[in-house]
Amino acid sequence: MAFLTEAQVKELERRGWDVSPEGAWLDLYPEDFASERTWGEVCSQLNVSTDTPSVAVCYVGVISDVQNINEEIDDGID
Repeated sequence: MAFLTEAQVKELERRGWDVSPEGAWLDLYPEDFASERTWGEVCSQLNVSTDTPSVAVCYVGVISDVQNINEEIDDGID
């Protein structure tokens, strides 16, 4: 089962994203972060309690070029 249409995959790839149309998972743990404050900020962004022992995030794309990310925010992805 794909989370993205073929058109969405092509558009993300055109913009430089590494796409996982079926979704991929990232497991996060409090000990992955340098401080409890950072873990708290991550949990806040994900809308989960800081008391949780772990969080699994499902994602469909990754981009690591900071300039590219800022351009995506300015352009907006449809």
